[in-house]
Amino acid sequence: MGNRMDTKILYEYTKNIRVLFVEDAISLRETMSLLLSSYFLELVSAVDGVDALKKIQNSPNQFDLVMSDINMPNMNGIEMAKVILKDDPYIHIIFISAYNDVGYLQEAIDIGVSGFLSKPLKKESLEKAIFKVSQTISDNKFVLSHMEMMEELNMELENKNEKLEKSLRLLNTMCSKEKLLKTSHEKKVTLQIEELHDDKTFDIQIQQLVNEDLHELRELHMEIDRCIINIINSKSNTLKTFDVIVEKFTKYASLLTFHNFFTNLSAAMKDFVLVLQENPLPESLEKKENIFMLLETFLYVLEKWQNELEVGNKDMINFFDASIINDMTTISNVWLTSSDEEEDFGEMEFF
Repeated sequence: MGNRMDTKILYEYTKNIRVLFVEDAISLRETMSLLLSSYFLELVSAVDGVDALKKIQNSPNQFDLVMSDINMPNMNGIEMAKVILKDDPYIHIIFISAYNDVGYLQEAIDIGVSGFLSKPLKKESLEKAIFKVSQTISDNKFVLSHMEMMEELNMELENKNEKLEKSLRLLNTMCSKEKLLKTSHEKKVTLQIEELHDDKTFDIQIQQLVNEDLHELRELHMEIDRCIINIINSKSNTLKTFDVIVEKFTKYASLLTFHNFFTNLSAAMKDFVLVLQENPLPESLEKKENIFMLLETFLYVLEKWQNELEVGNKDMINFFDASIINDMTTISNVWLTSSDEEEDFGEMEFF
């Protein structure tokens, strides 16, 4: 690699490499550090194997390459290399040692060392060795970065697919609600929605809920939603997961009882939870699917209500408040309906 063009190519591969240089002889360590630093992005020196391991442990993933003497006090290069490669097999190691150390060559090869240079060093041999190892390191970094990028893209794609599947299920459920209700039988639950007349008091109550409990309500909502998605996708034990859903709904209803304007909503949710607790999950697979799709749609409306709380839009809060109660009533009715009942029930409006 004697010509200028080759040197430029060498620098293209070494310019992003971080090196740990290990040498116990002070004068040689200083001279080699000065020489090697001209090739690499960063060069850190260590006085022996123990010092080198400390530097690596203090700065994990900092070094791409270790260039080291073999014969050193405290810990020799071979023992040091064994520890380094055990902890991080992706670090490359080049030994630089005297002719009388060639007996270590086979052992160095066996533990996975990348190269072996003999003292005194020749510039051509040095540049050839660091070019070869730097090229390998750069190629590995390139592959790794693309693998990480592909993983990120795959995760993003999975998230988008999950959202799309959820949206499609919501759309299908919303479209089939009327049909489902007409083929089910209603056990009526009458709940009155409280009128909110005092705007100032309303604003104070909403702000209190937002400040004190909205974050926890959102957390409970996400946990319930996650459970329902897992059941729909058959990723969890239905009965065990459903117990978690009931527990989270109970906590949600309890938090609402602390806020006067939502006592009706809280009471409706407690009645809803009682229906789920006191009546076994329907055995019919079709009915189960219908219930969990309705639950998913209900959670979609509940999320909209939570968003409107943060905005403080009275009309939309009232709208979604009524819709939530209506949806819980519908799910309760479907849950309680026996397949052999023939009594018709009135149509219920969905928001």
